[in-house]
Amino acid sequence: MLLGNALRGAGSIAAFLELHIEQGRVLENEGDAIGVVSGIVGISQYKLSIVGQADHAGTTPMNLRRDAMVCAAYLINNVHEAASLTSQSDDSFVATVGKVNVFPNASNSIPEIVEMELEIRGKDYNKVQEFVSSVMTRFKSKAMDMGVSVTVENCGEKEPVFFDANIMGAIEKSTNDLGLSSARLFSGAGHDAAYMANLAPVGMIFVPCQSGRSHCPEESITPEQAEAGCLVLKGSLKEIDAS
Repeated sequence: MLLGNALRGAGSIAAFLELHIEQGRVLENEGDAIGVVSGIVGISQYKLSIVGQADHAGTTPMNLRRDAMVCAAYLINNVHEAASLTSQSDDSFVATVGKVNVFPNASNSIPEIVEMELEIRGKDYNKVQEFVSSVMTRFKSKAMDMGVSVTVENCGEKEPVFFDANIMGAIEKSTNDLGLSSARLFSGAGHDAAYMANLAPVGMIFVPCQSGRSHCPEESITPEQAEAGCLVLKGSLKEIDAS
């Protein structure tokens, strides 16, 4: 079943604001009460399949192996090291191999097939694409040296979204009027605001959450944090309405 066309068109609403927990530890670590979100990262997702050869783990000499898991481990480590280096100049940049399936998945069998999913996020779309190209070039070269084959499937691209400067200013004014501290930061998680940006100027307000935990039973904020977020939202709406 396909979704129909959007019921609202661009320009049909004046603005959109979203209040949310940060889902990270930046505000908590810095002691700021409010996060003024400047945008949402782009997300690139890939499925990778590595095919080697399943042989007996006890009888196959090391120099005769075509071990798909070893090649997968090379990629995982390379992604981590390269992303860590890139993040030194862009703290929004992250890369994760978060899903791995191994076949035949037996202790006495050399892995023949490894399926993985790689996700890269960042506010600089060109930097994300350059990272993917560089990592994949090294990965495919390594796979060839090891005698295994690889396939890479691009499963989705979402470009970064940058929020409206006037709305960010309204949020900051509302925060200052309440005597609260704030910091600008990029969101590393996706939100409704990314899609509403197609219709209107958008902005987001973050409040800290306990230890940055999210989507788990430990997710928690205090009543004071909730109140601060709601008051900033109220003040921001008044500022935008008056402009």
